[in-house]
Amino acid sequence: MSFSPDYTRLAAGAYNVLQLWDVPSLKASFRSSKERQSTSVAALAFSQECSRLAAGLGDGAVMLWDTCRPCKPIATGKGHSYSISALAFSPDGVRLASGSDDKTVRLWDVRGGAPICALEHSFTDKLMSVAYSTSLLAAATREAITLWDLETLRLIHTLDRGSDAMAFSPDGALLVSAYNDCNSENLNLDVRVCAVKGLALIATFHVDTLTRRVLLSPDGSRLAILSDLYSGLWKFFDINNKCPLQQMGREDLDWVPHLHRILCSWKYDEHQGDRLLGRFVNHYHPFPVLWIPSDVYVQQFAVGSSMFALGTSDGRILIGRATSIQ
Repeated sequence: MSFSPDYTRLAAGAYNVLQLWDVPSLKASFRSSKERQSTSVAALAFSQECSRLAAGLGDGAVMLWDTCRPCKPIATGKGHSYSISALAFSPDGVRLASGSDDKTVRLWDVRGGAPICALEHSFTDKLMSVAYSTSLLAAATREAITLWDLETLRLIHTLDRGSDAMAFSPDGALLVSAYNDCNSENLNLDVRVCAVKGLALIATFHVDTLTRRVLLSPDGSRLAILSDLYSGLWKFFDINNKCPLQQMGREDLDWVPHLHRILCSWKYDEHQGDRLLGRFVNHYHPFPVLWIPSDVYVQQFAVGSSMFALGTSDGRILIGRATSIQ
């Protein structure tokens, strides 16, 4: 489940179906047919300008749509042999990268959906995440991160540490990677910030929860971390001063998904009940926004500018709109 970058569309996928909603009207503008899609949706991604939607399927196929004319896919590519685990559009919207459980990364031409190539590399594990800057592609397994030159498509460096979630800064100068190691005797949950030039380590932030998503501010000075659905926490860090941020100004949130300046997250809690949490930007402690009955199991969560969406195990999509808080 994913909102488009401009928050005008919501895409949600499950087994046999992918739906696209127009957010302002809450009308479904597209529903895929079972004839075209007979497997589960494993990954979703919108292009930065929101004109393209990509879906990675459980059978290894990659489908591409024009969001303005979504009734028929632009292309369906079947290059992977196992489920798609990661998708990312290039900043200019021309290329799409797909990572798979089959330990390969493939590139696609977004304009027509034609395959470009598979990266010539023997990955030792399934792909966890892929990310673009204007000049590089990063591909991560649990064991290593590889960096590729976009012009030559050659491997230029390998970082001997895996990543579950990563992102480049808007100017491409920084790479942030989150590593969730739950197999060791002592949990190794940290987020690293590296300079792309020279790959010097700038900062390491130790966290006590699994990281689901990482975001960098436009100037690259601040880092936002969204923890997993069992913790439901937003955390902020000052990269320059290498320290946590307990609060932020209301005007500083345009780069983070929020509901009228309230940060939202989802938390599983068998004792107090599953719930949507909110946090004011100038307060650390979250508060409950919405409780969900115990017989409704939420599997997916997404937040937009003034809306949130919850995907349940029985196939329902619950969409809520937040009112402005003065």
